[in-house]
Amino acid sequence: RASSIDAKMAREADDATRLRLKEMVRPHVDSFDWFLGPGLAEIIAGLEPQEFAPGDGVRVRVWIDSITLGEPVDSGAQATGGRTALRSTLYPSDCRRAGGSYRVPMQIKVRRQVSEDGGAAGSTSVRDFQRQFGHMPIMVCSKRCVLSGLRGGELIAHTEEQNEVGGYFICNGNERAIRLLLVPKRNHILGIVRDAFRNRGADFTSYAMVMRCVGADQTSLTVGLHLLASGSARLRITISKNEYFLPVVLLLRAMSVCTDEQIFDAVTGGDAADAFVADRVLVAIQELSDFGVPLWSQEQCRAYLGNRFRSVLRLPDRLSDEQLGVALLRRHVLVHLSERVGLDDLAPKWELLVLMLQRLYWLAAGRIAEDNPDSLVNQELLLPGHLWAMIFKERLGQYLNGVVKEMENQYTRKRPPPDLKEDKLFSQALSTSSSRNDPGMHLDYFLATGNLRSESGLDLQQMAGFTIVAERLNYFRFLAHFRSVHRGAFFTTLRTTTVRKLLPDQWGFICPVHTPDGSPCGLLSHLAAPCQAATEVPSRFELKRYLSPKLLGYGALLLPLTARLPVRLYLPLLLDGEVIGKVHVDVAAAVADALRHLKTSVDEEEGCPKPLRVAVRTLEVVHVGLGGACRAAGLYIFSNPARPLRHVRNLKYNRVETISPFEQTTLLIAYGSEDLRKGEQSHCELSPSAMLSLIASLTPFCDFNQSPRNMYQCQMGKQTMAIPFHAPHRSDTKSYHVLTPQSPIVRNRNYDLYGFDDYALGTNAVVAVISYTGYDMEDAMIINKASYDRGFCHGSVRLTKTIDLNHLHRRGEKPRFRFSNVVPHDVAKTDKGRPFERRLGPDGLPEVGQRLNELDPLCVILDEVTGRHTVKLYKSAETAIVEEVRLVGGDPTNASAPLPRVFIKLREMRNPVPGDKFSSRHGQKGVLSRLWAAEDMPFCESGLSPDILFNPHGFPSRMTIGMLLESMAGKAGALHGIRQDATPFQFSEQHRAVDFFGEQLRAAGYAYHGTESMYSGVYGTEMEVQIFLGVVYYQRLRHMVSDKHQVRAKGPINPLTRQPVHGRKVHGGIRLGEMERDALLAHGVAFLVQDRLLRCSDEAKALVCTKCGSLLAPMMLPPRTVGVQQPSRSTYCRECADGAHVDVLTIPYVFQYLTNELAAMNIKTTIKTHSVASG
Repeated sequence: RASSIDAKMAREADDATRLRLKEMVRPHVDSFDWFLGPGLAEIIAGLEPQEFAPGDGVRVRVWIDSITLGEPVDSGAQATGGRTALRSTLYPSDCRRAGGSYRVPMQIKVRRQVSEDGGAAGSTSVRDFQRQFGHMPIMVCSKRCVLSGLRGGELIAHTEEQNEVGGYFICNGNERAIRLLLVPKRNHILGIVRDAFRNRGADFTSYAMVMRCVGADQTSLTVGLHLLASGSARLRITISKNEYFLPVVLLLRAMSVCTDEQIFDAVTGGDAADAFVADRVLVAIQELSDFGVPLWSQEQCRAYLGNRFRSVLRLPDRLSDEQLGVALLRRHVLVHLSERVGLDDLAPKWELLVLMLQRLYWLAAGRIAEDNPDSLVNQELLLPGHLWAMIFKERLGQYLNGVVKEMENQYTRKRPPPDLKEDKLFSQALSTSSSRNDPGMHLDYFLATGNLRSESGLDLQQMAGFTIVAERLNYFRFLAHFRSVHRGAFFTTLRTTTVRKLLPDQWGFICPVHTPDGSPCGLLSHLAAPCQAATEVPSRFELKRYLSPKLLGYGALLLPLTARLPVRLYLPLLLDGEVIGKVHVDVAAAVADALRHLKTSVDEEEGCPKPLRVAVRTLEVVHVGLGGACRAAGLYIFSNPARPLRHVRNLKYNRVETISPFEQTTLLIAYGSEDLRKGEQSHCELSPSAMLSLIASLTPFCDFNQSPRNMYQCQMGKQTMAIPFHAPHRSDTKSYHVLTPQSPIVRNRNYDLYGFDDYALGTNAVVAVISYTGYDMEDAMIINKASYDRGFCHGSVRLTKTIDLNHLHRRGEKPRFRFSNVVPHDVAKTDKGRPFERRLGPDGLPEVGQRLNELDPLCVILDEVTGRHTVKLYKSAETAIVEEVRLVGGDPTNASAPLPRVFIKLREMRNPVPGDKFSSRHGQKGVLSRLWAAEDMPFCESGLSPDILFNPHGFPSRMTIGMLLESMAGKAGALHGIRQDATPFQFSEQHRAVDFFGEQLRAAGYAYHGTESMYSGVYGTEMEVQIFLGVVYYQRLRHMVSDKHQVRAKGPINPLTRQPVHGRKVHGGIRLGEMERDALLAHGVAFLVQDRLLRCSDEAKALVCTKCGSLLAPMMLPPRTVGVQQPSRSTYCRECADGAHVDVLTIPYVFQYLTNELAAMNIKTTIKTHSVASG
């Protein structure tokens, strides 16, 4: 019974760990699940039907009725070693082993409507066509994945990790993830002041109001309202990457039936005495009279817009100008307020456009401050599922357009024209368009390359860098891919540092430590460990219906009753970018507080529909009052997805509340209980370390270290040799494995909560801080040879070599190659069936366990047509062991067909050698300088010799006090047999860490500060000073000298300059630059410089005329034979017509090449020479 209870507790702990790991990738998986469910329905509903009208009253209308996704099945293209069934369930591990892609089949249902006689009753026929629509890549562990819902043991049975959480795609055998990007906050007005806006036109100013509008299907269109010097304004819209500027009053009149007085009162907010705004509104109203056409009524304005944009919108010719104008307003202006029901109701867009115009004038007048687009307050995350939906919708639109165009081409090309009701005609158009606009192939290309091919640009600022390889160098690196947030490839080219700054509003959402050094610094950040992204996509209309009566009860006023309320006393009330009412400045704070109470108690609310509970719980309630930071005042409510969220404690209601970055700037949040002051703070942090990312939170005692060292550890922790995975039969191109991992004695809470012991990445080492020899200078370190012999930090590298026979024959050619090591009978009649290469097996492949050296045969390929064998060689200088040979591919319907692809997994032993890189968990990286004999190592009174000797000069400048504390804590933990908690911010001046661990050491009979007397291993004498000795968890990094050493005496050269080529892989040379030359000259080794730059580089013998100084004129005459003497050659100068002064000179060949280049430019080079007397 005790064992069963223990097993149950272990399963529960494993399930809890997996749930926490799933939270790390939840933005990826949940957003893709939304796409597979409601997102796909929204995309299909948002696609406009395509029409084709050849004339005579006939009209063909085509639209997509539904798209169905199947289950992942193996149709044979990815069959592995043992033959699989023709249609069997496909698991992600099958794709990894076979180098395939994890996809599901798609079926599309297209509806065609043919109308005759203008669509009169009884003359319309509708027909459905269902077709296979290619394959769509599927995210691992999404609800369409077969792993969804499986637990630890079930995952292991399918050769997956016990804690597999997914969040990535498998494309050609590689695990690829879509990275999170920061984009402007959706449906939120931003005031921008930018000098570049003046380049839009002659009358444009630097002021603009910008809004990124996102619809229900997550597609976005950004609009900008620009101020003109005259006082009017232009709304910028984008159609197919082309920008158009529309007069704002023209749009207001087209959206609603309104008079000039109503526009004037709405924009001025009832304050006609405001001369700054009033004068400019009058100019904007009066400018329409200069257009030369009457634009007074709503119909006239809509018809004017439709007439101007008819060729751009690409809508049927049968639509009137007014209908086209409505379509323009619905499809390209403030699209987040577009409804599929009641298309003519544009009142919400009218209200929002008026608010944008008000704030544009206030921004120009200096009444409100400009917004910072680089602040997280004005940003959100572009989730993978939403980006996927944007790409898929555009491809579906191109597919529909291609169907109609193909029908039109066939109708106009054939004589007589075919009957448009024929199924054959439409089926052919479907097939042709599907082959040209296959969404699955486009998504495969997008995943494999990260490049986006789009006609519209999808309202994004970059076209590349969307996907990354989710490499499993170790588990730190793997998880970090899903928590990384990139600002965008566009910003990497900017020379300003504004976008890289760490701003206060990022607290708790973006980790201040976890960012790389170098060019990506500040652009590539990581989410804090508790931070999540909102993934629920609630119905804005359902949420509005639920919140409206509550807002009225709290004291807010809703439209249309608030149209003429003065803006000085009433703040606008916006719900997801829609103006739904106003609230008096005196009650706005109370309304916001009531909404916060609703957020924290919605689970107890009986009247809230269940689908809306998550949306209400994560509402973003922001009250910006008048004055203060001069931000645009208002009461903002956001429920949309992709917002960064985190939890804090609401002190008033003593409940956990979810807040956003925008919301955080309006709250008073205490850092901890010691910072609480009665009546001042409204919220309190749940944990002091909640600001750190998952990787940064694993650094022990990081609050005692210098900040850059914590940043370095975040990078080096992801470069450590560890246990990257447990699942067998993976085809990773390269993976690093440490053979002797250990569980750290000193660890943080998150280390246990997320189960990192299953993927340990280091070794507990006894470290003595001592300057023992000259081999430990400049971050070098000494390792005990006895520790090395016991397996300290031993590791291996596993490489997978792929040989694909399909690449050897042309497309369409019958397969003629196979793996075979047996000479065909018709070739070797005397020696029947003898092996072609004796070191390989009969199948032409190496045996498992075979040792391969450089230039040993790797495999033998037989050409069945010519009977010739081709041997592939193992070309690495490292000795490797064959660990696995796996044949994949082939035809599942033919069991005797040869398998065309082989994966050969090799294992190279990489035990530590001088030059390999190591690091502690505090950014103290160093290079192994020497393996020191155990008998010569210093030892303490108990006879213990340390594993590592660390130079004490590494501490003062780096200020890594956390490493000293870890040494004390590790020593105390080893003596008492306990694990030490190194979570940051748990010690203070009143409760000091050194005292806490010092007492543990004293209780074990050791010195309070962890020092010991040590004896020289060479002389046996006691050292005069106490040596700091403890246990530190050390990591071995993947940077090994075996991969980076570069030695060359002779090798390939550049044929143009005759200098050594660059690159280690091609056996090139190392460049000796100007700084290296200066350093050598400063040391007085000029002949070494000559040897490096001349003799070992491009030394050449050249003819020079000492009379005219020319390098180009001297030449060698043809050989002449005089009598019986050997032929001799003489020199001749073509410029001097004499050879007496020609001599041989040793020069760099590149100088001779330069002389030729200058001569081609009519520049003569002359060399002055003089003879040097010998001896």
